[in-house]
Amino acid sequence: MGRARGLWIALLAVGAVLGAPTFRDPYDCVEAAYGLATAGRNEEATKTFEVCARLGEQARLDGGTMAQIYFNLGQSYMQLGDLLRAKATFEKALVVNPRLDQALVKLAFIANEQGDAPATVSLLTRALALSPPGQPRDPSLLEYLADTLNNLKQFAKAVELYREALGSLKRAPLS
Repeated sequence: MGRARGLWIALLAVGAVLGAPTFRDPYDCVEAAYGLATAGRNEEATKTFEVCARLGEQARLDGGTMAQIYFNLGQSYMQLGDLLRAKATFEKALVVNPRLDQALVKLAFIANEQGDAPATVSLLTRALALSPPGQPRDPSLLEYLADTLNNLKQFAKAVELYREALGSLKRAPLS
């Protein structure tokens, strides 16, 4: 990162401490929010992502970009323990990009935290259905779904998913 760019990000972060920073470009806003989140300044990052979302909406950014901004805002809410706002924000992300599997996984996590196993199963199943054809499905998602089904005493389906997860691991290249 160039020195001038680093200084600009530092100034934006200082602006976030002193009050809501002013941005004209949603991409600069997102970059500043990432910097705050990376530095562990979650409340400031959340406020900045809120600004980013408003800027993106005003600029009418494409669905993929807006979905990612909403996703990051939802992540920020989760970091603050605000699952209700996180859930609503992940749902917004899915409205603009129904194929954002990350948002489905986060919603599944929230449903699981709230004790809603059927919703967890449904959301994880939807996320897994978005896997590219002919590619192995994500073993960690398969295990998460299998664990949930196991808790629901749906043992046969759970075993099937555990086997698929193990098979995916065997086919994955080692790095």
